[in-house]
Amino acid sequence: MNYSDSVIYLNDTTHVTDYRIQESVTPAPVDGVYVVGLYANKNDIVKVIVYNNSSSTTVDPNNYNLAIVGTGPSLEIYDQVSTGDNLTITVIQGGLVIINGEQIRFEDCDIDANTLSRLTRGVNGTSERAFIPKYTKVYGIISTNRMSDIDYEKTWNPIPGIYNSVLGDPLQIADTPAAIFLRTNKN
Repeated sequence: MNYSDSVIYLNDTTHVTDYRIQESVTPAPVDGVYVVGLYANKNDIVKVIVYNNSSSTTVDPNNYNLAIVGTGPSLEIYDQVSTGDNLTITVIQGGLVIINGEQIRFEDCDIDANTLSRLTRGVNGTSERAFIPKYTKVYGIISTNRMSDIDYEKTWNPIPGIYNSVLGDPLQIADTPAAIFLRTNKN
């Protein structure tokens, strides 16, 4: 991958994204717009796919829009649904990958072609790599790969430890949530 490339090709996008599937019933429209709340982190949403089970059709992405209502994400649907329709909504979350130490933000994900696009290179203070070799390992920064915000403020080896009351337990045997997360091979 060169610095000017606008698409990242992956073997499987499911390793760098998280899929949430929710079943919803279309509510009554408000001013001609059907609003369905999404069970997802509004900051991590990359793509939304809507399937209308009642008519057995995939809703055209031009007929819906992602909106923030209050503090949560919602889907505003304009066409191809009716009140009471059963919808299957797939929310793809992700938006950030690490490749060779460079963080790259992506705003679109094609699950069929296994590509990431609409890229912003060198985010969060990382330097932009001029060249990234083929077959380089890609790590997704998604909510399932992050430690709880609460644990960032705590030490992973509190004193007194279970086995060492003076220095605290080493990482290998500490049993705090932060230590367990640090020992887990998430990728």
